[in-house]
Amino acid sequence: MPIILEAAGFRVSVLPEQGGKVSELYHYGLRRNLLLPRLPTADLPLPDGAVFSVSGWDECLPTVGASLGMPELGYAWRTTPECRIDGNRLLTRWEVTGWRLGRVTTVEEHTVTTRCVMTNLGTKDSPLLWAGHVLLPLEGLREVTLPGGDLLPGPGCDVEELARDRLSGGRNGWQVRDIRRRDLNWKFFLPADRPVVLQYADAVLTMTTDAGWWGIWLNEGQFCNLLCIGVEPTTVPSDMLADSPIRLPPAGAAMASWNLKVR
Repeated sequence: MPIILEAAGFRVSVLPEQGGKVSELYHYGLRRNLLLPRLPTADLPLPDGAVFSVSGWDECLPTVGASLGMPELGYAWRTTPECRIDGNRLLTRWEVTGWRLGRVTTVEEHTVTTRCVMTNLGTKDSPLLWAGHVLLPLEGLREVTLPGGDLLPGPGCDVEELARDRLSGGRNGWQVRDIRRRDLNWKFFLPADRPVVLQYADAVLTMTTDAGWWGIWLNEGQFCNLLCIGVEPTTVPSDMLADSPIRLPPAGAAMASWNLKVR
């Protein structure tokens, strides 16, 4: 059964049995879910036998890609968390192999904010990679404005080709152009020193984070036959835990926050 927080202008639905997935950020003013809904055809079987639903918003800890013996997308979404509602906040807590993850989701008028704390429960220093796997639909999306800076490639992404064929701008900011179905998908990373702004036909979504990096994934139908954009706050500009420069000592903790504003 979902845990549902209704506050201010939003309904937030969390599925504990699906690893604490946020399946719904429903905005009453827009009368729609801002997140990518689940489609049975987009359930992704993984090599270890788990099945990941490519939808909504999941927490990836301590990795995204399979790395250093950690399974793909990490442990949190494979684990049933504790959830409770406290006023306009939804508190979610995971205990996974070697880690504790706490997430506080706070809803105010036109704004959703999350604060995640990752704590090393092991007996030695451990590398960390956290990412908020936030997926949004392409339907009605007219324009995407990104921070400027060097494009760092994700898996299989040719950033030179990307900058030439799909983006406009440069160090002062990038814009994604010509968003449509073309059976392609690509992912890259940018410093999260400025917001990501998504201009839909009915609203502007502005996202900020103090996590350090944005992982941007645009899927134009090639992956699971989906049309979606991933805007992932992440602590590391890579999907691989082996690339992480962040090492936490035993009982050490790291924090990352993410904010979504609807206008």
